[in-house]
Amino acid sequence: MGTNGLVNLLFVLILLAVFGISLFILPRFMLKRAMSQVLRVFRVHGSLSKENAKTVEELGLKSHSFMERFMKPRDYKPYAIQILARQGILCQTEDGRFYLSEEKLNELLQQKKLPL
Repeated sequence: MGTNGLVNLLFVLILLAVFGISLFILPRFMLKRAMSQVLRVFRVHGSLSKENAKTVEELGLKSHSFMERFMKPRDYKPYAIQILARQGILCQTEDGRFYLSEEKLNELLQQKKLPL
């Protein structure tokens, strides 16, 4: 194999590495970051109990419209909200408002069941 063949092989390997990073590692990092941002928003707005629960719109975490999603980079916060709610960290009231359960968050962090 000549020098050109080695350069081409190296180029393909680098492309595969970049593709792998962008496909597997970057979304996981972005989701982890979004989860931290969502938790911070709940704390800043004081939505830490059923009495202080707020809607996603009040918290500024509303999903973007189709055109906004088309024009901006992917927003991982709505997916982070779903995951946190499924884990019981974000609790939903009967009328659709959310609040953060610090107890459940601390419990899952101690058990290392949450990637934060």
